[in-house]
Amino acid sequence: MNRTKTTIAAAALGLSIVLTPVAAQAASTPASVSSQTQAQSAVRGYTTEVLGGKSQYSQVMVIIDLTRSARVVVTDKHGASEVYYGNQNTPVRFFAEIDGSDAVTYKVVTSDSNGQNATAPVSVRVDLAGVALDAPHDLTTYDEQRRFQAAGVQFPLRFEGLPGADVTLVFNGSTMHATADSDGISTFDVTFLRASNRLAVSQVLDGKTSVINSHGYTFK
Repeated sequence: MNRTKTTIAAAALGLSIVLTPVAAQAASTPASVSSQTQAQSAVRGYTTEVLGGKSQYSQVMVIIDLTRSARVVVTDKHGASEVYYGNQNTPVRFFAEIDGSDAVTYKVVTSDSNGQNATAPVSVRVDLAGVALDAPHDLTTYDEQRRFQAAGVQFPLRFEGLPGADVTLVFNGSTMHATADSDGISTFDVTFLRASNRLAVSQVLDGKTSVINSHGYTFK
């Protein structure tokens, strides 16, 4: 599959991410791919693409190009692994973890589609400098929404973000703060109105600020 050269500008982040054509990548080894393992691995090279980054969400997609059909195991810094399948026409795609660090590294091991003949691992380093943090995610379930539909009901809103982050919630014009626990959970006690209830949530960790996620709940 041919790719044209694409530039993704994230003006709000001061970033310009360039996706290099596969043909150009084949001519040179990416900086974070060991030349010793490149010949053994099915990994041809990789690129990254910043998604969002200004409002509602922030994500970085990693695109791994392959030289042949392969089973691809991607392991993060916590030791958790995900399995993907791809080939020379279908790259492997996954989202990098945006945890407040300037970079994150993944170990990529390829093998035959049946998992045999695993190759030496390839190191994939994703640059996150200047990338905004993602906003905390609202953990409210549908069943919980049904419980607080009555006007005047106080309810603990829970959000999942980064452990230790300073989380800010603006609820119907009132600003509240909480610190996320070791699991990244923050809780705010709010009172819903029989009307449109507007929320805006964001987080800050080690001087890095997230995008703001705005949403709401309307009860009649």
